[in-house]
Amino acid sequence: MTLERLSAFLCAVSISTTAAFGQLPELRDMSNAATERPVKQKSNHKAEATIRLRIYDFAGLEPVVLADAKKVTAEILRKAGVETVWLDCPIYQTDCGEEPERLQFMLRILLPAMKKDIVAEDSLGFAIPCHEQDRGCLFYIFYSRISTLATGHGIGPGRILGHVMAHELGHGLLGPDAHEGYGVMQAELPISDLAWKTLYFTSAQSKRIRTELLARNQELRSIGVGSFSTSESTGGDRCDPGAACMLRKVNER
Repeated sequence: MTLERLSAFLCAVSISTTAAFGQLPELRDMSNAATERPVKQKSNHKAEATIRLRIYDFAGLEPVVLADAKKVTAEILRKAGVETVWLDCPIYQTDCGEEPERLQFMLRILLPAMKKDIVAEDSLGFAIPCHEQDRGCLFYIFYSRISTLATGHGIGPGRILGHVMAHELGHGLLGPDAHEGYGVMQAELPISDLAWKTLYFTSAQSKRIRTELLARNQELRSIGVGSFSTSESTGGDRCDPGAACMLRKVNER
């Protein structure tokens, strides 16, 4: 896939210096197909409400940074009622830990040279839209930008990275237009706040995430084993870079 084609459909996370934060906004109606999906006969919901996240670390992070980030992301998802299983995959092994009857989650942490012409210069990462027909959700992270932010604010890079990963996972299950006025899915991450508090999904978002994850896994079991695919590989509908899925910059107050 060319970089030009990729840039046509990504959903990005970026950083900002000018966001204003006041009182909590009124919650918007977030209803969509995910909230209306009936979950079929219950099986082992604890096992079903588990995300197996494959990490492809092209940037070669220090183990302590990645470990810190995993703790933050796992805490955020656990608060939403979802457990996390982490798989550290060789960058050349595309089928690492693959389970055909479970929705796949893949996160690629990119080198600085790999970001050119993909997204705006202030982007921290992006999520490929994860549609119902896809067997996998794909996310990209630009760690060099996160590291620069962490150094400038005296915050551990793992704290920022963990929030960015959780945000992108949220887009994978909630859709591109999933931003809220507060919490981990807000459009402008309050970077200074991350040093002393953890941002979570709202209660409505948490319910939608669990519902979507259960429904998607049940659908995959009913379909049976098939070829692995994501929206990146199938050429389906894309996220308009100008839409609300764009997380345009982080509040650096």
